[in-house]
Amino acid sequence: ITQSEPYNLSLTSLKIHGKELVENGILQGTVTVPYTISAITAKDITASFTYGPHTTVIPIELGRPSIKLYENEAVELVLSVKELKGQYRAFECTVNVTRETKPDNADPALEPESIFILGALYKEGKALGVPMETEKLTEADIVAVFKDFGDIPVTLNPNPAVFGSGELMELKLSVPAQAGKYEAWETSIT
Repeated sequence: ITQSEPYNLSLTSLKIHGKELVENGILQGTVTVPYTISAITAKDITASFTYGPHTTVIPIELGRPSIKLYENEAVELVLSVKELKGQYRAFECTVNVTRETKPDNADPALEPESIFILGALYKEGKALGVPMETEKLTEADIVAVFKDFGDIPVTLNPNPAVFGSGELMELKLSVPAQAGKYEAWETSIT
């Protein structure tokens, strides 16, 4: 039995917050995201690759779970994919992400300082564990504290979130915009 060499990954699509960075097969090294986006996590990035006869989406890893963005300042992100033995080699690329400057007429963007779920601090970009005996989660179980605004009630989708047999579940937390006070905010938690 002979084992073939693993393939090199060829990037065919890279989207950060829905903005495509591959044009005509060439990676564009910079992207600008809206002012309302204050951080990037691996969940915000979708990458498609070809290797050998395969085309697939492969999860990207970042150096840290969450990377803070600053207005009108390029932040370098190193995106990587680990080798899959016998399938494909490791892949790495670098892109610069810039957060737009706040428009003059825009309300401040909400920036979460801490989110507590069932009293446990949630770390952005990491999966959250809930106690085994937890059957459901409601909006009352979540405390979100935002920079300059303090504790603001969040909307949970689904509400209530009902847990089954220990499987992963994606929850969306959001805060609607308050005209004259702040922009809308949303995040996903696994």
